[in-house]
Amino acid sequence: MDGLMVVDAHVTRTGMKISSTLHTSTFLDGKVQIDGGKLVDIAFNTPKEKIEVIDVSTKFFYLEDDQEIQKEVEETVESEGCVRIVSGIEACSDITYTPSSATSPRFPLTGPTSLHLYFKKTDTQTGYILRFVRETNEIRFLFDTPESQVDHKVQLTISKENQAINFDLQTPCISIQGNGEYTWKRNNKNMKLTLSVDNSERYTLETGLQESRGDIMKIEPMLIISSPRGEIINSRGKFQANTAGAKYAAEVTVSGVTASPVIIRGSYEGEDKSAGVTFVLDTPIYDINFKGQIGHEENFVTSKADIEYTTLEGDRHMIHHSGLYKWETSEELTTYSMNFVLNPTQFPEMSLLYDYKIMISKGRLEVSGELTIGPITYYVEEVYSYTNENNHLDFSLRTSMKCPYYQFDILAYKELKIGPNYVNSKLMTRHAPGKEYLLTVDLNKNEDVELSGRISVQCEEGTLTTEVLLSKIASGHYKAQGIAKVITTEEMTWKLEGTVQNKSIPEKVHILMDGNYESPVNAVTVHSGIYADREKATVDFKTDINDQKFSMTIEGTRSSLLVDASIYRHILINAYINTVNEVQKLLVSVEWDKDVDPTKTFTINGELSPSGVGAGFKFAEMEMTASCRLVNNGVELAAMWAPDKRVLAHVHYSLDDTKSLAITVETPFQGWEKQDATFTVSLKDYEITSRAAATWKNAEQMALTINGKFQPGLSNNALKTQILFSSSFENFERITFTVDHTMAGATINTNIVGLWNKNEMKGNFQLTPNETGVDARATFISPFTEEVLVTLHHELHDMALTTKLEAKYGAETSTITMKGHVDLGDVHDITLVWVRSKCC
Repeated sequence: MDGLMVVDAHVTRTGMKISSTLHTSTFLDGKVQIDGGKLVDIAFNTPKEKIEVIDVSTKFFYLEDDQEIQKEVEETVESEGCVRIVSGIEACSDITYTPSSATSPRFPLTGPTSLHLYFKKTDTQTGYILRFVRETNEIRFLFDTPESQVDHKVQLTISKENQAINFDLQTPCISIQGNGEYTWKRNNKNMKLTLSVDNSERYTLETGLQESRGDIMKIEPMLIISSPRGEIINSRGKFQANTAGAKYAAEVTVSGVTASPVIIRGSYEGEDKSAGVTFVLDTPIYDINFKGQIGHEENFVTSKADIEYTTLEGDRHMIHHSGLYKWETSEELTTYSMNFVLNPTQFPEMSLLYDYKIMISKGRLEVSGELTIGPITYYVEEVYSYTNENNHLDFSLRTSMKCPYYQFDILAYKELKIGPNYVNSKLMTRHAPGKEYLLTVDLNKNEDVELSGRISVQCEEGTLTTEVLLSKIASGHYKAQGIAKVITTEEMTWKLEGTVQNKSIPEKVHILMDGNYESPVNAVTVHSGIYADREKATVDFKTDINDQKFSMTIEGTRSSLLVDASIYRHILINAYINTVNEVQKLLVSVEWDKDVDPTKTFTINGELSPSGVGAGFKFAEMEMTASCRLVNNGVELAAMWAPDKRVLAHVHYSLDDTKSLAITVETPFQGWEKQDATFTVSLKDYEITSRAAATWKNAEQMALTINGKFQPGLSNNALKTQILFSSSFENFERITFTVDHTMAGATINTNIVGLWNKNEMKGNFQLTPNETGVDARATFISPFTEEVLVTLHHELHDMALTTKLEAKYGAETSTITMKGHVDLGDVHDITLVWVRSKCC
């Protein structure tokens, strides 16, 4: 079943669709045979483990054009459970629905819902059998679950002969046999029954009922139960009822359970608007006597009760109760009152008195009450009032609670008044007599000209009052006033006042602000003015703090700034920028004690042009200048801080085939009058020449020259390098170093020649290969080491290996000899000999 709600606008369709599905596959398999009241034979088969009863679901869809979008709900309630309805069968249900919430439908079951009901077997029975047979003097009953794991068979047989009855009950857990006889007359009914449980213990039951009817009906029942161990219970009763007079009485006596009889008596007597009840319980241990009455009229209900009882110690006590609930209604006032009293003589600390009264009228609610528990009494009172007339709202609340026993007296009062041009609020709290706190807030508005506010706080320690006034004097002219006053052991006052005056016109700003502040320890006045147009802006600020005056004026244009401040000292800051023919000039002057010492001046001037930068600094008598100027292939820098104190620096460079850089520095410092450094490097056709030189401290020098030439080639190449170093350092006056390296085919020849001041160094390395081996020789001579000579002879011919390495260092000689037979697959007869000798 589908429900559809659509808005069709021809070009588009939108709406909601509800789709509900109902499915059931319930079936019953069995037989039922009934023959009047003589035979009832019912058999149900349960071959399936699960029997579906009903499956219902409701889904919601949004419709957009021709598309259906199912609505999904995040918060759903799911409930699943089973309950046993008969042995071996449970009824189960699965329920899902959307609860009412802020994000789901407000009306229950209007969201997606589903319900699934089914039966589930919990045993292996194949069905249920229920058979009832009634014959002339016999009744038989049978209940069974064939093939179940748990035996549920119950069989009952009842037979009758004249006034005698016999019965037999067989169950899986117990068997009971019995016989008895009965007398069944109109005013006298008796029955006696003997029972045997599991053919062992025997019980007897005798019961009877005598009754007489008329204007007063009397009934006397009797019940006696005995066991092999004696009499279990002997109960006799008397009941009397006068329905016309609404009078009833009853008495029951029970013995056998206790050593002495237990007697219970009760009566009820009712009238048109009242009723009374009595109850008596008499036992060997204690007794209870209850008497109660309840009555009602058109506008009240009363109750009264007294209970008298004895304790185990034999003391007699009483509990007294009285109650009244009353209501009175008129056109202007409705009153509800309630009184409840409970007094137990045994526990006086638990006595209770509750007296409550509510009065309701238009815009007013009054509540008063008294609660007494034993010696403790609480008093509560609440009054609410509310009026709203002609846009004027008045609301008040008064609540109080006190208890003399615990010595507290609490009072709270709230008053709120709201009108079109005012808000008045008052809050008062009292925690104890004399300890009161009062907060009042008053806000008032006089159209759009004036706004005033007052806040007052009163407490045991003192009073705080704050008043604020905002007023409009004229167009663009506003005034604000504030006063705060604290009264404790002394009175202290704070005052704050300010005005704002806007005299601005198009393209000109003119704003004046004045204010003053007074406190017990300070007095402050403030004046501020802002003036601005397209060419200039000025800010003027003046203040007086405790008769000490301060001022500041700030004046600015697009290219200048002037600050004139008198804050403990007279400070003057003047800055401007001029631009003429791509040359920009800056001047900044700062004077920070102008009236006392005009020499305390700090000046900055600067110049920026495409060809250089200059800057000057002056502080009192101290002056410093710095400049940087671009020249052809270089830069000139200068700095001067006194007529005879100047530093010059020249930097020149060249980026031609020969790259060079030269730096010269001149200083006024003794011994450092002139310093220079040069760097040159050239690279052409595998030949490089590089030179670096420096002079410092006038006479200290250092120079490094490197010349190198390289002949490229894979098998034939050559390299020749010469290094020259000279300096004014001791032991490093002159150092030369030459390397001459050639490679022709596989033959290598390298010579090294060096000169350290007057000390000569030589070295040679030769490597000559041949068809069967190689010969090598290396020598080195220097003033710092002994003579070094190393020779190598290596030969491999027809698998015969001969290798000799000899190294000589001064008088020491070390020789390593290897001889043997070498095969690529194996190694045979290799002898290694190492000899070290020293010549005397």
